[in-house]
Amino acid sequence: MKRIFFLLTLCSLTGLQAQETLSLSMAQALEIGVSQRADLQKQALNITLSQNEVDKTRTRLLPQANFAGDLRVNTQLQNNVLPGEIFSQPGGPVQEDQLVKFGTRFNYNFGLSATQQIYNPAYRFDQSLNQLNIETEQLKLEQQTRDAQLSIAQAYYSVMLNEKSVLLSRAGVSRAQSYYASALEKFKGKNLLQTELDRFALDVDNAKLALHRDSLSLELSRKNLRYQMALPEDQVFTLTDSLENVLDLDLSQYAREEASIRTEIKREQLQIAVSEVNYQKQSALYRPTVSLYGNYSIQHLSNDVNPFTDNTWFPYNYLGLQVTLPVFDGLLKERTKDEMRIRQEISRRQIEQLEQDYSYEASSSLSAMQTAMASLAYARKNYRQAADLIKVNELRYQQGSLLASEVVNAEYSLQVAQNNLLRSSYDYLLARLNWMKATGKL
Repeated sequence: MKRIFFLLTLCSLTGLQAQETLSLSMAQALEIGVSQRADLQKQALNITLSQNEVDKTRTRLLPQANFAGDLRVNTQLQNNVLPGEIFSQPGGPVQEDQLVKFGTRFNYNFGLSATQQIYNPAYRFDQSLNQLNIETEQLKLEQQTRDAQLSIAQAYYSVMLNEKSVLLSRAGVSRAQSYYASALEKFKGKNLLQTELDRFALDVDNAKLALHRDSLSLELSRKNLRYQMALPEDQVFTLTDSLENVLDLDLSQYAREEASIRTEIKREQLQIAVSEVNYQKQSALYRPTVSLYGNYSIQHLSNDVNPFTDNTWFPYNYLGLQVTLPVFDGLLKERTKDEMRIRQEISRRQIEQLEQDYSYEASSSLSAMQTAMASLAYARKNYRQAADLIKVNELRYQQGSLLASEVVNAEYSLQVAQNNLLRSSYDYLLARLNWMKATGKL
């Protein structure tokens, strides 16, 4: 019974582990990575903050009300001197100055005040700046998303190529062991020297070492892909895209698309718009600010601590219209307007420089991709020739019509062809990603 329970538990755990294995195509890796990366989530929150600034600016149009209370005990009233002339009779002698105190011992005051802006010349421009800031943050998110997609794609291709490298290394170990088994039979039949047998044994060890090295590289590339996608470190996944299909991807659909404007240029264009709004805002600040204000208060004046004494509470209130007109600020607004015009020119020069840089980048990346594509085609051809030669040599060596040294040379040629194929494949994939990034098609 215990054995049955153990087997059932083991099967359930195995099924759970299988369910947790993530199958990843390139599109799925990009989608998951973009949705889970903390840096992109943080930038999305920055957009929310920028949108909140719009609502904060709108509060200026709402009335601002405040309630205030003041409970005061005058422990000693202030002395005041009244000139004697006010007590003198016309034509009579001047009386002495009188020392008097005004006020009561207890003074309580409660009031409600409100202010309502009627016209603020900066409001419209501040809202325009808020909208431009939202667009700027959205462009930052777009740029960060593309950079993240590029990093994820590079990591995905690295895993794909390292998996291919491990497969080729395993095949190399299998061939080396097969050669060694055949050499051992010849050695036992006195048809092979000990030094030649040792050479085949060394080839087996070297093939195993290469497999170990490639396995470590594969594990490191898997860790990097998990990091780029913000996956847990223990997340198991398999790639569903094949290297051959990725390498043979038809680029004609991308070539037909027009190159989009790079986000860096869009951001500079927004900076020009921001400077223009700020320039207009400085001109508008010469206009007056108009506000309505009002107050209703009630005051308690008494020498008795009891606030409920009759005839000790006295209300008062007022309404007003306030107009604030700037007169002179030391030419600060004019200097700020000059600064905005200079910033616009800086952004225009920066756009010109970026357009030149990206035009060169698109042209050079296309040339690099075409060169890498030609190198890949050449490497594929060489690998097929080396693989065909190995098959023929295996048969000839088993038949005894091929020397051991020729087998070793052919195996070395195949290893060189494999390395060149993997390197050319990776170079081509990176060149293709760089071209798609340069043309805004990533």
